[in-house]
Amino acid sequence: PAAVPKQDHVPIHHEIRYPSRPFRRVRLVIGQFTVELFPKHAPLTVEHFEQLISSGYYKENAGIYRAEPGFVVQGGGFVHDKLSPLGNVQVEYSEERMVVLARNKDPLSGNTEFSIMLADNSAINAPQGTSPGYTAFGRVYSGYPTVVAIANDMAEGYLAKKNKDQ
Repeated sequence: PAAVPKQDHVPIHHEIRYPSRPFRRVRLVIGQFTVELFPKHAPLTVEHFEQLISSGYYKENAGIYRAEPGFVVQGGGFVHDKLSPLGNVQVEYSEERMVVLARNKDPLSGNTEFSIMLADNSAINAPQGTSPGYTAFGRVYSGYPTVVAIANDMAEGYLAKKNKDQ
């Protein structure tokens, strides 16, 4: 088997796929980053995310729409009031670089939005009271400076989807 590249040294000029460690590249106007998915920890969410990618959903209907330095970068179909044609995903199971499925108060409302943690937000993402928490389904494997740049440089009201992000 091929050697697994070290973190932040992943060649991103081609699609990265390992049978046990799936990766997805996110290309934006500001740069790109690679997300390692966790199918063993969050199989339903990873399958849902992969189906959205395969269907072209994120190319046509989504973008980065929220950025709070030191806290979170959020993206998905929220800006376009689009729901996934696949329906919602239940909560299955965070720290800096984690990618979590965003949802409202309903634990079965996870759909197309995702958040990238910019700090250890475990206390927010963990189960609390009647809230089951948020499903962490991946982490930023490489290109993390791009995510931080989005958080720091995204102007209020600016949609990173502009100019055909993929």
